[in-house]
Amino acid sequence: MLYTKDTADVLYIQPLGNIGTSPEQVISLSYALKRGIEKLFLVEESEMAVSVMGDKEKPNILIHEASEGSLGILSQLISDPVKMKEWFKMSYEILHFDSETREETEQGKELPHATYQDLLSYYNQIYHKQLNRYIIKEVLEYLMDCDIEIVQGNENDRDEQYRYLLDAYDKNSGTELKLIKHLYENGYALPDRAQLNLDSYYINADFVYKNSSGFTLIFCDGSVHDLEEVKKRDQMIDQILKEGAYDVIRWHYKETLEELMTRRKDIFRKIR
Repeated sequence: MLYTKDTADVLYIQPLGNIGTSPEQVISLSYALKRGIEKLFLVEESEMAVSVMGDKEKPNILIHEASEGSLGILSQLISDPVKMKEWFKMSYEILHFDSETREETEQGKELPHATYQDLLSYYNQIYHKQLNRYIIKEVLEYLMDCDIEIVQGNENDRDEQYRYLLDAYDKNSGTELKLIKHLYENGYALPDRAQLNLDSYYINADFVYKNSSGFTLIFCDGSVHDLEEVKKRDQMIDQILKEGAYDVIRWHYKETLEELMTRRKDIFRKIR
């Protein structure tokens, strides 16, 4: 039996009731947002995909990176409010509206409600009769004007993530347990993954943080890493990963956790 697998970043958008979006608006909004990403990040149409999902009366939007490997675009958007506002503005301007005056451009006045210059695409032919840039003008203006706050998960989410880390870490490593306990008990952001296998490098990262610039890999080094041969291997691994655009943090057991938190406070952020 043949099968394939893929891993991609996704962004799931649930239009809230206070925006007042109808199902028709959600469909048009989904493709406006997709086009906004493509223009803002200069990626091909085939590299991003969007789907309208869920209840037909209350549909939601799923955007995902369709290219091979992660582009890192969606992770940038959800971690950077400024970039997210730029996205909404770009999505608005693609529909031939001036973001300063909030008026339709002269070019837009000569165009119908949807064209291949804005919402229409080979990939959304089933929606061509429904797509309409005018019905989402006000919705996008709400998004451009809103205050964006990046909210960490609530305490229940944090507890669940902590339980996941306790279950997933290498039980032969005392340093890994010490690190995640310190992060949890002192109110720091927890890693997103534990024991991630980097297939292309034949390397396992102890913990991983996803951030706006990509991935930060955490390695917890116990006393075995004092051996010269292990030190050389660690240096080689670090070099290979950095050449692959990974951010690498090594925590040696002789360094206090307080020193580690200070050294890389860009990653180990206080959230509680």
